[in-house]
Amino acid sequence: MNTTQLTPPILGKTTSVKKRIHWLDVSRGLAFLMVIYSHLEYSNDAVMRYFSPVFLTTFFFVSGYLFKENCSFSKVFEQRTRTLLLPFLILGIIMILLSQIMTFNTKVPFMDEVKGLLFQNGTNQLLWFVAALYVYSVIFFWIEKFSCTARKLLLVSFALFGLNWLYGKLQVPSIPWHIDAFGYACFYMGLGKWYKEKKILVNRFVDNKWFVLSCMIVYIVLITAFDLHISFSGSTYLIDSIVVTILGLIVMLYVSKHIFQNCRFLLFVGANTLFYFAFHGKVYSLLQTLCHKLIADSFLSLYGMQNVVAFAIVLLDALILILPAMFVNRYCPFLLGKGFKLWKCE
Repeated sequence: MNTTQLTPPILGKTTSVKKRIHWLDVSRGLAFLMVIYSHLEYSNDAVMRYFSPVFLTTFFFVSGYLFKENCSFSKVFEQRTRTLLLPFLILGIIMILLSQIMTFNTKVPFMDEVKGLLFQNGTNQLLWFVAALYVYSVIFFWIEKFSCTARKLLLVSFALFGLNWLYGKLQVPSIPWHIDAFGYACFYMGLGKWYKEKKILVNRFVDNKWFVLSCMIVYIVLITAFDLHISFSGSTYLIDSIVVTILGLIVMLYVSKHIFQNCRFLLFVGANTLFYFAFHGKVYSLLQTLCHKLIADSFLSLYGMQNVVAFAIVLLDALILILPAMFVNRYCPFLLGKGFKLWKCE
């Protein structure tokens, strides 16, 4: 098993950390670049429909793959509270303070931002995924525990996906922390857990370039021909959501394992997604403000130029945050839930 490093090798001397699985970090890195793109006002809906089925589902898939079995609830609860809930609250407060000091968009009253962070009800939602993953992980522990086998877990997860899809048809108000989308997330977490246990068999297919190329072609054709707009929380139809998303995940797995497996930039972003989730918004807001001031509308109206600017902002955003992420990892790791335990676990 390969190891990644805490600081990016492109910047010089590195500090080794615990062993990590390269393709998992690469897949998260790729997915997060798509996250940044999805938040930009320069993003293109025609491009987003090819990204949206996979970028959030990849995070849930990876979370399921890394889910530790045979651990006590106390240990899982401590680990998730320390690495997800506490950083969500601490980084969220830091984001609010930064937005009160320097804002590049409409300024939101302080208490509205605090309420938005705590209830995830419309403001300060860049960290929504961290809060949701915390809740989903705690619930998933019990589902995984009582499912006993990977096959049963996958069947239960599929059933929850279907129930969640039906619930979404009711058009009821969303529940704080996106708890109402748990069934969707559980399916992809269950899929990741199932893949981990069956990977020797499954890799005969997902490591075959011709099989993956076929999946990619079908993925593109389905989205293009039927004008599909699919996110991790499904679409109009149940089966197309699952089929298209799984095809996209197969392509993402192959690309992460066989094309970008040693890309140090993606490894770094993927290993620091918590930090990136918190602060990428301030960076792209600044970059977009600069673009408004420096780039003429006539230039952006040229064919493809808006996408060029969008992808440039994505890369600059990720690059600018490298040094701050290195600083936090080295001098303030507690902000990310590292270097301490909340309580002893057996």
